[in-house]
Amino acid sequence: MAIWGVLRSLFGGASTASSNEEIDSFLEESHTETVAQIVAAPVEEPAFEAPQEAQWWVPRGAPVMAPRRADDKKGVVEARLYREIVGILDDPNLDLPRVPHVSQRALGMLRNDTVNFSELAKVIGTDAALAGEFLRIANTAAYRRVSEVKRLDQALPRLGERKIRALLIATAARGLSIRNGDVEQEWSEELWRRGLASAAICVEFSKDSKVAEEDAFLAGLMHDIGMLAVLKVVFEYRAKTGERTTRPVFDQLCEEWHQHIGLRLADAWNLPNPIPEIIASHHKRPSQDDPNRDLRLLTQFSDVCCSMMEFAPYTPFDFFELDCVRRLRITPEPNMLRRLAALPEQIGEQLEVE
Repeated sequence: MAIWGVLRSLFGGASTASSNEEIDSFLEESHTETVAQIVAAPVEEPAFEAPQEAQWWVPRGAPVMAPRRADDKKGVVEARLYREIVGILDDPNLDLPRVPHVSQRALGMLRNDTVNFSELAKVIGTDAALAGEFLRIANTAAYRRVSEVKRLDQALPRLGERKIRALLIATAARGLSIRNGDVEQEWSEELWRRGLASAAICVEFSKDSKVAEEDAFLAGLMHDIGMLAVLKVVFEYRAKTGERTTRPVFDQLCEEWHQHIGLRLADAWNLPNPIPEIIASHHKRPSQDDPNRDLRLLTQFSDVCCSMMEFAPYTPFDFFELDCVRRLRITPEPNMLRRLAALPEQIGEQLEVE
């Protein structure tokens, strides 16, 4: 699975220009009276019934309103292991993963009041793979104008500061993945796929809100980044002691520490607002006057979807009764059911893009 394939799917979607031209042509050729009649005619939305196997939002088993907590009934060995790793996580001097040098320099330049795209291109251009992917995204249908761009200093202004920042942070986050061919790699890939699925869900449903696409993407991708940081600690502990962490212990460590460690990582990486706030408290129920209300609700909604689509451990949520679902005005009407039914395939295609 290639992260840049997913990013191209999210940020480089197909243009709607051709369909708009077809509509204009139709209107020009049609009689005004006929068009007026069509516009005035009430449209009755047809009923929609997704195949039973596609109704992932229908709970399997007794529906619940909250996720099950990790089991804290550990044996003596696991309890000792848990305490030792907690001691590492609680260390204020814990060595957190760093942003790659090129991305760090580029992100620093994006914090300036005025961004010099020529200078930014020189920095990003020192990483050939990174530069190549920025060029590919700039030449997708969503950004390509008259002709293909072949220079990075031409490509970056097309994308804009916010998307450049989001893409740089995403590639840095991918660097947290573990590739040791063992169980830690399996857990790492599982968490990364969940983050990408969450990002895709947040971007899709941000269209119904005032949340910026880039903020939705980063919130979905990064809100559980603390879990990957916890996994790094677990991996390094095993390398040092030879002792393997069991999945129940890892799950409980993640549940209790991912927001705290995630916020420390966000601060160390100097992530843009409001992402650190979302990372630190994304399980909190937002008040109506919370400036990050919709973004927090989107993140919670993406967690529910990921669980019920089994990108995360399954929970039989009472989907349409959940607070985040109701407050985002997601209801079982035909158009919404179509969007929900299409989500698994849509996400699967994005995750498989190479």
